[in-house]
Formats: sequence, C-alpha cells, structure tokens
Amino acid sequence: MTLEEFETLSALTACLLPSARSGRPDAVAAFFDRFLHDARREHWTLSDLPPNVQNIRAGLQLLNYDALTSFDRPFGALSIYQREALLVILQTEGDAHWTQLAAGTWYADILTITTGLLNAAPEIFADAQTQRTA
Repeated sequence: MTLEEFETLSALTACLLPSARSGRPDAVAAFFDRFLHDARREHWTLSDLPPNVQNIRAGLQLLNYDALTSFDRPFGALSIYQREALLVILQTEGDAHWTQLAAGTWYADILTITTGLLNAAPEIFADAQTQRTA
C-alpha cells in the first residue's frame, strides 16, 4: 500500500469507527493493511473469499481523487464533515459513481472488512480508546 493509500485508509477508518476519530485510526488502518497482505500469503480471511486487494487499493485512490477534485485537498486532509459528504455520495450513487470500479460494492467490502477486523481484534479499538483518554 502506498503512503497516499494508507493515509486515505486511516481517514476512512476514522469515519467508519467514530470513536477512533480522536484516537488512533492509523492503528486500525495498519491492521487493515496487514490483513490485506496476510490474506494473500496465508489465505487468512474473514470469509471464504480473499479480498481483492487491487480493487481495495484502486478504491482508495479513487476516493482520494474525489477529494482532490471536490475540495482541492486529499481525503486525509478533509474535515470529518467533508469526508462523510463524499461517503454519502458513494452510498447514494452506488456502483455508478466511478466508471473504473463499482463504488457501492467497494464501500460495502470496506465496511465488511473493517467490521470483521474490529470483531476479530477488538484490542485495536481499545488502543484507540486508551490513547484518547490518556
């Protein structure tokens, strides 16, 4: 994963896990990135099928592109309200939003993986909570 993709993923996980907004969304993103890497090598997945890593990376790039074209800043530099506005567009327009990739399906996959990772390793969420209260 490139640095830009990782920063986009960190900002995205901060939106998906609201308590991580002021905690450590980078820890969640790092766990997500490790999951994608390990899923290819070890076939450790949350379901029967491994995630399509290229589609996930492409979606992160497209989400960042949306931020740049809409707000002239990368997704990670947007306010939480601007990020959520872009995510609402993805949900509203669904698969038709991007011509290169089915956006609605991509977003649903991101939600499924994030939720599954949180359930599989709740300590990363607890770490974000601990950092916030320290």
